[in-house]
Amino acid sequence: MPTTSQGRRGRGSRAGKAGEPDPPALQPVPARRRRLISGADIPTAELGVDGGAVDTELEAEAIALGEKIRTARGNSGVAMSTLAERAGVSKSLISQIEKGRVQPSITTLRRIARALDMPVANFFLGPEVHVSNDTDRFGQQLVVRKAERKHLGIPSSDIHYGLLVPDLNRRLEVLWGEVPPGADSPAEEPSTHFGEECIICIDGSFIMEIDGERFILEAGDSISFDPMRLHRIINPSTTPASIVVCITPPSY
Repeated sequence: MPTTSQGRRGRGSRAGKAGEPDPPALQPVPARRRRLISGADIPTAELGVDGGAVDTELEAEAIALGEKIRTARGNSGVAMSTLAERAGVSKSLISQIEKGRVQPSITTLRRIARALDMPVANFFLGPEVHVSNDTDRFGQQLVVRKAERKHLGIPSSDIHYGLLVPDLNRRLEVLWGEVPPGADSPAEEPSTHFGEECIICIDGSFIMEIDGERFILEAGDSISFDPMRLHRIINPSTTPASIVVCITPPSY
């Protein structure tokens, strides 16, 4: 990744450089979202809206996520205590997560996924929708139609992702992302996201923050970086942005 920008301001350039205007201010983040992007594991009972009643949508997400983790652990034949030890968390936390009583942070989820030797995206994939039969003569699915994308609902992110490859059983993960106005994805823990990553801006614009340094990307721009570095996507504008994310090996 370049450390200096040679492009014109606002296009593939740094944001917030000395002598240059700061990027537009971010829109306020709702209290429930601030809890989810804080990097902490949150008890489901505290997933309220600005201190109010429990958000039933987030509660349902926590329960569904817990069921997926429990199923993945069972399919892998890993005991709860073993998973906890491998992930570096307590057995009681694993138990609370599997019961849907705790909404884990993305950092904890990455640790659990790594302990189960699977991409964290497996925990967020929605149901498969098969309309076409785009397979080759060996029966392998090659084409992913727009209507058949597997969607990833990640609780700690405002960005909506769809899988552009048939599955995660391959060496490359490609995602379509919709970044709504005011979106702010959580900064990743550098110790939990291996490989290489490239993000392409398809439409709109957004800010890519890497180790606290900001780069503005517009349609047609791309950025490549080591995902072990702290990084996040921010859209301070009033219009959505569309992106394509390529990661190898699959780790999201």
